[in-house]
Amino acid sequence: MLLVPLIVLVAAAGLMAVILALTGQKESDTTKPQQADKKRKSRDGSDRAPVLTRLLSAGGMDQSLQQLLLAAGLLVRPSELAAASIFGAATGFGAALLLWRSLTLAGFVGLCLLALPICLVNLRISKRRREFERRLPEALELMASALKSGYTFSRALQLVAKEMPGPMGDEAQRFTDELLVGVSVEEAIERLAERQPTYDVKLFAAAVQINSKVGGNLAEILLKTATVVRERFQIQSEIRALTAEGRLSAGILAAIPIFMAIVINGISPGYLAPLLTESLGRYMIMAGFLLWTSGLYMIKKLVTVEL
Repeated sequence: MLLVPLIVLVAAAGLMAVILALTGQKESDTTKPQQADKKRKSRDGSDRAPVLTRLLSAGGMDQSLQQLLLAAGLLVRPSELAAASIFGAATGFGAALLLWRSLTLAGFVGLCLLALPICLVNLRISKRRREFERRLPEALELMASALKSGYTFSRALQLVAKEMPGPMGDEAQRFTDELLVGVSVEEAIERLAERQPTYDVKLFAAAVQINSKVGGNLAEILLKTATVVRERFQIQSEIRALTAEGRLSAGILAAIPIFMAIVINGISPGYLAPLLTESLGRYMIMAGFLLWTSGLYMIKKLVTVEL
């Protein structure tokens, strides 16, 4: 009787370790970019998982993971992200194997937990990207005002990094740091577009690159770009309002299987036990999970409108 609570505690500890590994070190929205850079530099000499670092470098995955972490604003090494994934998968696999005595179901749980840190990173990237797009018109207008006052382009970026919090300030500070170490404006803005691959950032990048080549009034160009970006954001908000019913339906449909399983188990305990104890039941759970995720993916595609 004590085995099940022990397994639950071990699984909970594993999940907490995964979450803390991802959220314990991050560029807070209230932290200045300069302070975040100091924290990052203080961590440069302490690699917690050097073996994983070498394996990721040999497999060519370190750069892609590093880009993900930079886009998410997390002060975490790729090796630490991989370590969190492996630890969570091993914990979930062991807990499921002890609880259900099934290699198939335990492997399925392990794979799900293996992908959990990447999913959390992608969720954070989506959140920061929305915040970045929302703040972009304000940043462009601030830069245009600074340029009209006689500031240089790099000094205007420093002003944005100082005055604007969150992802916008972080990206402006990173852009400025790259210019200070000798990176050209064109290359720095291409890196920005790689970290924030949105249409609005591409507009900003195109405006700056064209101005650097052919000249012109950059302040006026930035003001017009800010107007276009703000109008696009308003249209996107209207689209989200019009598709709210579809997204609500997706949430309800996603919650129904879980809710019904809880209700049935509460009304008739043990009724769903064959799904966990029988081989056919385990295959049914995995097939149902795949169909469930496929349905949610299709609904998301239906309610997503690209501009």
